[in-house]
Amino acid sequence: MPYDVFGLPLHPLVVHLTVVLVPVTAVALLVAALVPGTRRALRWPVAAAAVLGVVSVYVTQQAGEVLERQLPESDLIRAHASMADPLLPISMGVAVVALALLVFTSPRVRPRGGNLVLVVIAVLGVAVSVASVVEVVRIGHSGADAAWHGVGDLPVRQVRHPTPGT
Repeated sequence: MPYDVFGLPLHPLVVHLTVVLVPVTAVALLVAALVPGTRRALRWPVAAAAVLGVVSVYVTQQAGEVLERQLPESDLIRAHASMADPLLPISMGVAVVALALLVFTSPRVRPRGGNLVLVVIAVLGVAVSVASVVEVVRIGHSGADAAWHGVGDLPVRQVRHPTPGT
């Protein structure tokens, strides 16, 4: 897999997909888990987004590891990279719960314990959704800190904008 696009590192490009997709999927899973009337409508989109989220997290992490090896040693980058490790298993948990919701809300499936199964799926859905959002925020903050640390100390350039009509 190429780890750059037109000379730009892949990680900062794909990380934006992960940062949007994982929390949006988590919110949709929360809604489906907590509002039974939405389950039939949300079950396929949530399952598809959750599986895509796993792929997104994996690609983002792989591209991040390549970028980390290309950058100078940094405690901030090392901390960011280690913080990111749990997100893949958490996103896999989101996908498993979303797929369970898909299966067990199908009109063709009547599980033993019916409502109890859906309650367990809902509880797990809440847990993995909250965990995924918390982790994305923590990881994203540490990545921004690693990328922008010290930039605020640089002098600000004065840019002259041309006056319209001159």
